[in-house]
Amino acid sequence: MAATLDADWIGRALERTLARDDGAWAELFLEARAVHRISTGRTREETALDSGGAIRVLGGSAASRQVSVSGAWPDCVDLLTRRLFDGGHQTRETGEPDRILTEVAAGAAEEGRRLSGYLAELEGHLERCIPPGASVSLEAEASIQRIRHQSTRSQQVTDTRTGILIRVTPVHRGRPLPSFVLASGSVAELHRRRPAEECARRFAEAASLEFEGLAWGPAPEYETSVVLCPGTAGLLFHETVGHLLQGDMSAPLREAGGDLSPLLTVVEHSPGVSGRGGYRVDDEGVEPRTVSLVEGGRVTGFVGARRRDGSPAGSTGSGRRQSFRDPASARLAATIVSAGQDDPEEIVSSTKKGILVQEVRSGSVDPVSGEFVLHAAHGRMIEHGRPAGATGEFLILGTVPNSLRTIDRIAHDIGDDGGASSCVHHGQAVPVIVGLPTLRMVTIKVRSLEMVRA
Repeated sequence: MAATLDADWIGRALERTLARDDGAWAELFLEARAVHRISTGRTREETALDSGGAIRVLGGSAASRQVSVSGAWPDCVDLLTRRLFDGGHQTRETGEPDRILTEVAAGAAEEGRRLSGYLAELEGHLERCIPPGASVSLEAEASIQRIRHQSTRSQQVTDTRTGILIRVTPVHRGRPLPSFVLASGSVAELHRRRPAEECARRFAEAASLEFEGLAWGPAPEYETSVVLCPGTAGLLFHETVGHLLQGDMSAPLREAGGDLSPLLTVVEHSPGVSGRGGYRVDDEGVEPRTVSLVEGGRVTGFVGARRRDGSPAGSTGSGRRQSFRDPASARLAATIVSAGQDDPEEIVSSTKKGILVQEVRSGSVDPVSGEFVLHAAHGRMIEHGRPAGATGEFLILGTVPNSLRTIDRIAHDIGDDGGASSCVHHGQAVPVIVGLPTLRMVTIKVRSLEMVRA
């Protein structure tokens, strides 16, 4: 009998697979993904497609195993259930077109056309804002991912995820500056939350300051106050709090007893947050739930995925995977620092000397030592309570929990990055949303990358 996508048929096939492999839990994960990419001037557009599925068996007396296949969903189910586990993990190819993938590709192309309109508007405003002799290049993508999950412990569920990512790279005298990044869940959301004229003005102002020359402190590396702006600077807490609470509390937070700044509250899956990387059900078929990771400076929770026996107990709807070829694990999705009571402008004006961190590009943390590094792409010096010259690229270095104890001001102007970042963990990259209000850390180490390069 040929395989179908009927839930009852798949359920019986998973039960047979589970019995044959002497496991505790079996799951089927199907995925179809389309990414429509647009280059500078929209002179080149292309759509990348991927479709396939996997069956994974966990627990029981046998070792965990997974088989993945590429192709149309019905073909994947057929191959997976007919010839499963005859040689460990492997990938098989099928060539039949997939109706679902065709629908996803058409949706990505249509969203790409809407994205082209936004890019034309953004480019027009940038051309009017940037100084003579400068230019910008734009790279953007519209993505749609459709997934279906079913297991021996859960019913069949589906989800469709969408995302927009734009990189704006200023070029001055032939030299590209670090990119500015925009992201959202859709073009409609992009227009609503990040109007092209407003973004162009902000990017042009920052780029013009960098064109004029860079400023820095007394040494390539020194300690100072930093003020984090809403948006991508939330990566600091994605790394220093979220990563140390994926699955369990890691050593740096456990040994400190979770004693952080009493002003700090960090939430995962915060209500109302959306963007690239958001989802209705996770990659293990579990709805995400709001989790308080830190409340008033004390660790109060962690993110989790299904247990090895497939039980959703302890899962926070955080089981994620890069693609159908990969197993799911507990991953962050939307990590937000809660708003405080302070006025954001007053936080800056009360900072005699320091750095205003405008955009953070990436970061990492050692789960054993708690040492972390953040790569900031754009910032400004703070002199006598006012934003001054551009810093160029720099690093922020510290340790958990010590650095998080120096937070002394948190404002009420919370904002997220719409999913501008991607997190790589155990070789798997997934989009993530981060957010925070304006926030000050009294003392932390910074290191100029521009001075090191010079």
